[in-house]
Amino acid sequence: MKALSKLIYLNNPDLVLFVGEALVGNGAVDQLSKFNLKLTDLSTSARPRLIDGILFTKFDTIDDKIVTLQIARSLRVLVT
Repeated sequence: MKALSKLIYLNNPDLVLFVGEALVGNGAVDQLSKFNLKLTDLSTSARPRLIDGILFTKFDTIDDKIVTLQIARSLRVLVT
């Protein structure tokens, strides 16, 4: 995570995406919250970059696609 945080700081990307499986469901909220917390804690910048959006894989295998909208709303990020 420290290397990833440094990579984000040095490259200064336009968009930071988190790629995760849609099968995780509501566990993604916890996963992304912890991910953002680590990015904040390990950043060497005064203004750390956080996750801008989520890219879900295996989206076609889940029946309840509403969970994705709930995740986007609770984390206030884009979902692709």
